[in-house]
Amino acid sequence: MGTFNNLTEAEAHKLIQELQEQKAELEKQNEELRHLWAKTEILNDKYNGLYDFTTTGYFILSNNGKIIELNHSGANLLGKERPNLKNSRFNTFISEESRPLFNQFLNLVFSGKTKETCELNIAIPGETPRFVMLTGIVAENDEQCFVTVN
Repeated sequence: MGTFNNLTEAEAHKLIQELQEQKAELEKQNEELRHLWAKTEILNDKYNGLYDFTTTGYFILSNNGKIIELNHSGANLLGKERPNLKNSRFNTFISEESRPLFNQFLNLVFSGKTKETCELNIAIPGETPRFVMLTGIVAENDEQCFVTVN
């Protein structure tokens, strides 16, 4: 604090002017950030709408087939609400005879870096089994994969 007491009036005035300029610049940057945030929110809503309400089921699965994330279409395909599906095993929704195909598909997805496909039956209790095509590719972290279900 002692250094401020020794400032001349001109130095104090210059320091105040510099602080006001810095404040104005920070306010300008803050306004730009608010504007960019608003644009990001609009784009986020737009793409979330595309992701959630497409007719394709999108899933992120762990290497042991646990559902990490899914869209609304995926939840509708499996006949449950999204929160009730997270952390459940995808293979519990596959017909008994199709489970070996799914296990092979999952192994291929995680062992390779190429897109894999598989055709199998989804079996929801009380509904007729539904024939679907799965397409999957491993994520960059090699611990998850992205799967589409049509």
